[in-house]
Amino acid sequence: MAAYEQAGLREQARLEFNDLMVSKDRPNHTLLIAMYQASFWLTPLQNDPVIGKAFNSLLERSRQLGEKMPAIRRALRRLAFSIEMPSANLKICAFGRAEVVTNGRAVNISDWRTQSVRDLFFYFLDVQEPLTKEQIANILWADIENPDAIKKRFKHEIYWLRRAVGRNVVVFEAEYYRFNRDLDYEYDVEAFELYLKHAQQAQDVFERIGFYRKAIELVDGPYLSELDFDWVLLERERLGRIYRSALDELAHLYLETNQLQDCLKICELAHAQDRFNELIYQLELRAYAAQGDRASGARIYQEYKSLLANELGLEPSKETELIYRELIFR
Repeated sequence: MAAYEQAGLREQARLEFNDLMVSKDRPNHTLLIAMYQASFWLTPLQNDPVIGKAFNSLLERSRQLGEKMPAIRRALRRLAFSIEMPSANLKICAFGRAEVVTNGRAVNISDWRTQSVRDLFFYFLDVQEPLTKEQIANILWADIENPDAIKKRFKHEIYWLRRAVGRNVVVFEAEYYRFNRDLDYEYDVEAFELYLKHAQQAQDVFERIGFYRKAIELVDGPYLSELDFDWVLLERERLGRIYRSALDELAHLYLETNQLQDCLKICELAHAQDRFNELIYQLELRAYAAQGDRASGARIYQEYKSLLANELGLEPSKETELIYRELIFR
């Protein structure tokens, strides 16, 4: 249809459209995606007196589907374990050192102009609801009270933010600003939480393990490790709790499925997050016992016992003591 229309052969384009509409086995979604991709060349047919009305209806459906494509691609990237998906135009990492990549190029501090502009970008990502410039200033620039000064600073920073990552990354609607979540983007924090949601919903134990692994692999350090704003610290603590809980669950699943070395590796990661996590020591004891490595089990128990005594003046719980005696001395 597009080729005929561009060649000035309108009648042949009409015939193609009519053939398409009478076909009983056309794949609707494939058709709509193809129409969306070719819409630039098909648009003149909207005003055709013969097929314009029916064509407009189909074209509108293709546009609606096209608007959903970025979200569909994000979902597919996060669900597909073996299917290769195109990279997102915008990639954002907040675990560890903050990093933003747009169209394959890392955004550096000279692109942001100032670190404050970069911080503003990550604040937009953190908040879910639209905000006015005054609400944003109240959190990020509490030392500025003059409305004109707030307006000037916000105008300057939003300009450079859009220069760095694209004009449509932050949208403005009726005095409110928000991050545009309709874009084709990947954000490690969102992906982390979605993988964990899939893990909790999965019925198959190995599928659950797969989702937990993909979530944990995204964590390359504390959330925005270089920043110390109150809003960052709150989110860092929340994500830290979730991460520690995910490590506990994955270590347990590895033990349950007799993947003992993987269980012990996850226990090491968990120790780095919380040296006093008794559940992790219990899982380690069980894993070493299942391997027949009583010496390592005894070592771990003694390390934990010394840690509690030296740092907190406490003894291991009766449950841990029982596990130790049953598994190490049986």
